[in-house]
Amino acid sequence: MTRAAGKTFGIAILGTVFVIAFSSTAFAADPPVNPWFQTGFLNQAHQGGEAEAPSNTMYAFKTAIADRGADMLELDVNLTSDGKVVVIHNADVGGTTEDGSGLVRNMTLAEVQALDAAYWFHPGTAQYNHTLDSADYIYRGVRTGAVLPPAGYSPDDFRIPLLSEVLDHFPDTPINIEIKVPGNIDAEGIKVAEHLADLLKLPAYKDRTDLIVVSFGQPELVRFHELAPDVDLAASEAALLSWALNQEAPPIEPAPVALQVPPVYNGLDVVGLISERARKNNYAIHTWLDGDEENADFYKTLVDEGVDGIMSAEPGKLAAFLCGYNIRRPDGTKRCPAQPTIVVRHRISIVGEPLAKALKHGLGVKSTCSGTCSVRLKVKAVPGTARKAGLTRRKGKSVVVGSGGFKSLPSGTQIVRIKLKGKARRKLKKLKSAGFKVTAVARSIDGAKSRPAKSSRSLKR
Repeated sequence: MTRAAGKTFGIAILGTVFVIAFSSTAFAADPPVNPWFQTGFLNQAHQGGEAEAPSNTMYAFKTAIADRGADMLELDVNLTSDGKVVVIHNADVGGTTEDGSGLVRNMTLAEVQALDAAYWFHPGTAQYNHTLDSADYIYRGVRTGAVLPPAGYSPDDFRIPLLSEVLDHFPDTPINIEIKVPGNIDAEGIKVAEHLADLLKLPAYKDRTDLIVVSFGQPELVRFHELAPDVDLAASEAALLSWALNQEAPPIEPAPVALQVPPVYNGLDVVGLISERARKNNYAIHTWLDGDEENADFYKTLVDEGVDGIMSAEPGKLAAFLCGYNIRRPDGTKRCPAQPTIVVRHRISIVGEPLAKALKHGLGVKSTCSGTCSVRLKVKAVPGTARKAGLTRRKGKSVVVGSGGFKSLPSGTQIVRIKLKGKARRKLKKLKSAGFKVTAVARSIDGAKSRPAKSSRSLKR
């Protein structure tokens, strides 16, 4: 999202963790599982971390993932005059490249990529500063060959890249793609959206499930969604504001997986305002920061509030905080060698109740976590029950009859009802009693897993 003085309002936010129950059985009232709740905490390198490396360059993206602890990339796309989707924040190349100016949409790809995208970069400044001494711009001239590149990198790593270059180099890295609206002209933004949709539908990218597309412009998102309905979205500014300011507003359309917002807007605690409703509507929350918010105290505030990710101009600084605060990578691995082992304790029990109620409303399972946990459960009919119900021909085998999951409150006990499969419900209705076995694994917000928890119980009609 845009990072500007005065905090231009953005799109997605994360909030306090609330219980979300879901089932693998299709029910109209149950929202689909949001995969962005399952990724753990995301250190999102905003523009590749533009205070630490030249904005939106391959050098920034590569070092953010390899050296500076980022889990996800955030970038911006514009369109050249010859219809190529390129990665640059501003509509005008003059902000980051050498002296002069020019609109990206009026330049060819060859003209855009001839420019030095690190010309005005100075470390520690989120916004490019054009008033320093020439020696302060430490990567100036690398693109043109006047200065040797850092070891392991090439001059091309300091140009404006094609989006396809980024996607090809990072096939397994989550990426947040913002559709820019050049000059706040929707017609120009829609062109970007259409070309982006065409690109993401190519065979090399069409099966990716780790991309989020966002734009400040609602028409741009609507058009993109029409063309690429399977790609995850974050909400536009207009849609988010309309939803946030009206407690009776319907769910946002096109349906987003995330809300991306500044944590504070005109003195208002945005995360606190929308977090509960966001969880109830199945929206993850990502927040982006201004320069003075890039500090350990503010990071801690956001993590404690339960945000799902931070878009940081300084992902290296954020990674150091996350290491010290024991927040692991999304896959549960350590962020640094010194990070201690996390132990998640979890126990479950099947609620004792009439079998008829369990079949009609779902099997009740009580779950207790030692901390904030995302829990996945699997229900099996024990061998005797499965055999009597005719659920299997393989003697002595348990049969899966349902599955589900939820996010519990910190150190809390929750009861979730797991809807059983339709075929299993019909067959089990014929029995006077049925035995069930539930297994579950809990994962903390830091990614650490519990040992499998198990519970068995026989219910009578």
